[in-house]
Amino acid sequence: MARHVWSVLCDKDSVRESDQRLSLIDVIDHIDAFRLPSDDLIGSVAIGLAQPVRLVSAWTRTQRQTGEVAHELIRLVGPNGAALESWEWEIDLQKVPTIYTRREFKVLRYAGVGMYGYEISLVDNENEIGPLANIPFELRLGPDPSEKRN
Repeated sequence: MARHVWSVLCDKDSVRESDQRLSLIDVIDHIDAFRLPSDDLIGSVAIGLAQPVRLVSAWTRTQRQTGEVAHELIRLVGPNGAALESWEWEIDLQKVPTIYTRREFKVLRYAGVGMYGYEISLVDNENEIGPLANIPFELRLGPDPSEKRN
């Protein structure tokens, strides 16, 4: 079974191909949105983020010599604790014992201002295991990137 090692939210990341070294750039604890909808649209619209964010996770095999494929399940959880969206991706650990998954998010399902989180779970043989991690962040109103600064 695959094992979740860690997850972090950042602005950018880079993996050096020669030795698979990972660099995380600007680890974040808040996300800026440049427009917030009215409260009557809570839960029904996605908002654009001032800058895309990346959720980077490290996964490894529990049996180092045996390749495997598992699935990463990510849930966006809103300020009230309800799941707003979810995504599932394959984690291919057949050729490598450790892998970094790198997911980019450009929009966010809006559920009001406050604390959100990405929950990370593992799906193995159709059984959900987790959440293994909760990456909290605050949604704030930030500058509109289309507006020119003086």
